[in-house]
Amino acid sequence: MPLTPPLVLLACGGYRSGSTLAYNLLGEHAERSLAGARLGYVEPEQVPLLDGPAWSFVEALGVAVAKAHHSPAIPEGADWSGLLARGRLLPVLTLRDWRDVLHSFCRAFGQDPAQALASRRWRVNLDNVRWWRDAGALLVPYDDLVAHPADVLARVWTATGLPLDERAAAAAVRAAAAVEAGPADAMGDAAHGRTLLHEGHVATPGGGGWRAWPADVLAEVEDALAPVQADLGVTAGTRGAGSRPGAAG
Repeated sequence: MPLTPPLVLLACGGYRSGSTLAYNLLGEHAERSLAGARLGYVEPEQVPLLDGPAWSFVEALGVAVAKAHHSPAIPEGADWSGLLARGRLLPVLTLRDWRDVLHSFCRAFGQDPAQALASRRWRVNLDNVRWWRDAGALLVPYDDLVAHPADVLARVWTATGLPLDERAAAAAVRAAAAVEAGPADAMGDAAHGRTLLHEGHVATPGGGGWRAWPADVLAEVEDALAPVQADLGVTAGTRGAGSRPGAAG
């Protein structure tokens, strides 16, 4: 059953997994259709405000499109359960091939695969993704987001309980394609205030950079990622696609 506005439409995918692309696709449609607006990245300390005195901002917007990675699964994360339980939060979890995620981690943080896999940052990312998956997030494969953004937009927007604006949707898809095709050096290191984009988001949108790793490194990576792919891989993860979010169990 679809939710109804006012609500927060939250791009909550893990690091390097397409959450910013989803945020802008959904946000562009919300703004062009006059149904809502982009709210930016929600920090942990802002969640109690969003779930309290700042809720009037969401009511004024209708659909507040936001982004966050954190969850109650980590000590520094915020508790989204109240908004979920009241049907005021629609989380959208993008899932990407974990080899691409790992390769992006290595490039972004200057680590080799073994270092990245052993890092707290990697463990925190997995914990957050699992929490959102188990909380009933709407699951979106990264490849679908890149190859079929119109279908993804229609499916997610249907879950908001609002009609899709076809003209706004077409414009949002064109805007997403322009970002994906844009040169990385056109963006700075700092995230843009409205789109949250920076150069790392357009460096290798098609993925596959892990194929350049030596055979022995790739074999170790495949072994290390096997349980992650089984639990949180695109095929396994999409078993809950389209489910209505509810309180985390």
